[in-house]
Amino acid sequence: MSENMNDNTQQTISLEALYDTMSKEVDGLYKQMITICTAFLGGTLVFFEKLFVSDAGWSIYFLFGGWAALTYPLAVLIYIRWQNVEAHRHTLEYFKTKNEDEYNKAVAIPKRGRKWTTSAIISMVAGLVLIGAFTAINIVYRQIGG
Repeated sequence: MSENMNDNTQQTISLEALYDTMSKEVDGLYKQMITICTAFLGGTLVFFEKLFVSDAGWSIYFLFGGWAALTYPLAVLIYIRWQNVEAHRHTLEYFKTKNEDEYNKAVAIPKRGRKWTTSAIISMVAGLVLIGAFTAINIVYRQIGG
């Protein structure tokens, strides 16, 4: 009997450690994404005059697309953080009331959060590619005398 109880205790400790590690990793990912998105948004605004060549006016659409693609993850990550708070609220309510509806709400939120996070990562990469394309186009135009 004591062996079984000891195994359960070790499993609980391991699950708590795993949850803590996962929470820190997710928090780090979100912070990194926010830093990258804001750095590239700010950098392109600050260096716009140095990057942009008037003969490549059509390339501005790459920049606008990149800005939009980098703004989307910022909004999504704010939404995800709010949803995480809601999931914790539902979990606390479930523990207080044992209401299964609260449990189901709490469980559903992280599933949606993974989809939103994936879309934010894809959008961030697309934004970086679009801004990279804008920069490359304007560097080439500058070198050929544009």
